[in-house]
Amino acid sequence: MATQVISGRLEAGSDYQDGDKKVKISARIEVYPLANPEWQELIRDHQILVNENVVVKIGDVYCVYTQLKAVTLEAMTLMSENRVSLALDENGEPATKQPSVASKWNYGNDLDAKREVRQEWEKSAAGPAKKIDKGIAALVDAGYTEEEAREIVMARKYATA
Repeated sequence: MATQVISGRLEAGSDYQDGDKKVKISARIEVYPLANPEWQELIRDHQILVNENVVVKIGDVYCVYTQLKAVTLEAMTLMSENRVSLALDENGEPATKQPSVASKWNYGNDLDAKREVRQEWEKSAAGPAKKIDKGIAALVDAGYTEEEAREIVMARKYATA
């Protein structure tokens, strides 16, 4: 899902257009220490990219926060302070009950692996069906009825299996 770009800084009470309805922002919640000079330096150097107006819908309430994206290892390290914990409990979960950077990385990496599995499966499972449909369509275009075309294609498919 793409993040909507909004001109001007949204604050609590600001008007916000959500599709076809106009709503009010209930709160601005800052989740990063933006006044910290170390953070400011990395933002100024474009090592951290800033989107001031990311709107989060929580039920019928709209809140806004400043989204930061690290683009260098130094920025990632700074943004990960107090979150880099590799201490896991007996279930392999972060011992602190806060998701660590490592667990988030592992989760994202696993999502990538699952996506590859899903794509490979869909390719192999959908591949023959697409070939069958194309074969039937070609025979129908050549003058066969759909029933005749299906019989021919299926007979050819099972003859080569």
